Amino acid sequence: MPLPKAFSVFRTHRTLSIIVAGVVIVAATLAVVLVTRPTANRDPIPEGSVVAFYGDSYTFGEQASSPSARWSTVLSTAQGWDEQNASLNGLGFVANRDGTDAVQAVIDAEPDLIIVTMGLNDTFIAEAQLDELTTAIHDDLARFRAEAPQARLVVVEPFWIPAAQSPGFAIVADAVKAGAAEVDAEYVAGAGDWLTDHPEWRSDDQYQHPNDAGYAELARHMTIELEKLGVIAG
Repeated sequence: MPLPKAFSVFRTHRTLSIIVAGVVIVAATLAVVLVTRPTANRDPIPEGSVVAFYGDSYTFGEQASSPSARWSTVLSTAQGWDEQNASLNGLGFVANRDGTDAVQAVIDAEPDLIIVTMGLNDTFIAEAQLDELTTAIHDDLARFRAEAPQARLVVVEPFWIPAAQSPGFAIVADAVKAGAAEVDAEYVAGAGDWLTDHPEWRSDDQYQHPNDAGYAELARHMTIELEKLGVIAG
């Protein structure tokens, strides 16, 4: 039997009300999520801010003529930042972690900005230890998020040696990018190519680390990329 007209109209109105209410709830939920998620559209990091660097020998400044010539210090000096550099030769997300906790050193600095340039040393073990590597990347970045929530987090594609990029490099670079996305970190691509085909930017040590000119070039590229993100005022 057909429903009475008045009841049909009531049911239609009730259904529409439920749909509208559902849309409002969903919209409100999305608004809360968007407000609480980190965003790249924040003010630049001002002078006097504490900036912590988490990386390997390329950020430690191996083969620089002095600490003042390494790219992180060149960048920090130009921006007036208080540099806290927890980088170590040979360090990776998995590689050479015994006896050190560079993540804790970064957290203890109470930074306003964390710049992660890790992964080169993991490229040599990536194919054999992919699961361990993926977990380690996530754990380090998640720890920064949880224990230094005040800090803006920028994750950079690993730097690379003067050779064709290996399958291991591609694995690590992809894993680092995915790990950054998991914690909503800002990401800088292409750092593995910044010194490509420029032997004059390399030292003559066994591993051909950057020289002062190479570190200056890394600082120049990093400045450009941080300006794109709004971390540095353009």
